[in-house]
Amino acid sequence: MDPSGEEELYRFGPMGISISFARPGPFVLTRRNNTEVVLTGRRLYGRGKMPAFAGLFNRGEAPVFDVPIREIVAIEPADFLANRAVLIRYRSPAGEKEVSIIGAVSCHGHIARLMDLLPPLMAGAGGE
Repeated sequence: MDPSGEEELYRFGPMGISISFARPGPFVLTRRNNTEVVLTGRRLYGRGKMPAFAGLFNRGEAPVFDVPIREIVAIEPADFLANRAVLIRYRSPAGEKEVSIIGAVSCHGHIARLMDLLPPLMAGAGGE
């Protein structure tokens, strides 16, 4: 279980994983190799993992994104170049948002597994 008491279903990253807040592409700003992605029965979230020496000044991790499963509007593959990615659109109080989880060649399996796990959870939460 994760610290909030939720059942953790899948976890991967940070190495080989990038996060962007738009459809992935060669000129889109991304966070590379510093976000751990965690899927629970209720949400998908990312935690920024800082290098070990950063722990001297703070906890060494910070929230990057947090998407409740019931708020997901759509998931779609968004591959580009040699990367495999999933684009997740979701509702938030500020309107519809999106987050892309991008896997380098060595992480294609993680993205495929995430795309397999999300639809049944969304169906159970009243999503797609």
